[in-house]
Amino acid sequence: MITLSYTKKEDTSIPEEVYTKMSVHVHKISKKMPFLLLAPFKIRKLMKKIKPDIVHAHYVTQYGFCGAFSGFHPLIASHWG
Repeated sequence: MITLSYTKKEDTSIPEEVYTKMSVHVHKISKKMPFLLLAPFKIRKLMKKIKPDIVHAHYVTQYGFCGAFSGFHPLIASHWG
């Protein structure tokens, strides 16, 4: 899982230990400037390393942009709200 949503343990309602028990590795990317500007490049690099079968970008804005920028297919984008 690649996320911009939390960079500190306190910022999420689901503790990282839950993901660890499910064998999910959480890649955290900071939303603070200037890191946010570099996020699409870092995500593209991570996706080349991880080689996922499918990418699901929750939210069309940041995650959707980063997913589209990665050039990876198949890509699913969910629009919330």
